[in-house]
Amino acid sequence: MLRTFLAKESNDSSSAIEMRNISKMISDILECFNTLDDDKIAVSKGWLSPVLSACIQTNNVTIRTSVQILLTRLLKGGGGNIIQQRSGSVANGDVPSQDDS
Repeated sequence: MLRTFLAKESNDSSSAIEMRNISKMISDILECFNTLDDDKIAVSKGWLSPVLSACIQTNNVTIRTSVQILLTRLLKGGGGNIIQQRSGSVANGDVPSQDDS
C-alpha cells in the first residue's frame, strides 16, 4: 500500500480526493505501526525499513513525519517511549540526534 501511495503521489493524474483518501489510510497504518511493542518493531525491521526508506521523500508532511519517527525507532532498536516524547520536535523538522537517550 505504501508503494501504491508513492506511485500515486508521483502521478499527476491522481485526483485530490484519491490522494486524500490514500494519505489518510497510510497515516493510519503508520500510526498503528508506531504503537507496536519494541520487540514487534525489531522483528519487522528486515522488511519494514526498506519500505519506510522509500517513503522518506514524500511531499505529505504527516506521512513523512511518521516515517521519520518509525525509522528513528528502528535505528535505535526500539525506544518507542523516547520517540513518542520527541514526535513534536520531529513534526517541526527536527530529527533527534543519534546520541540522545
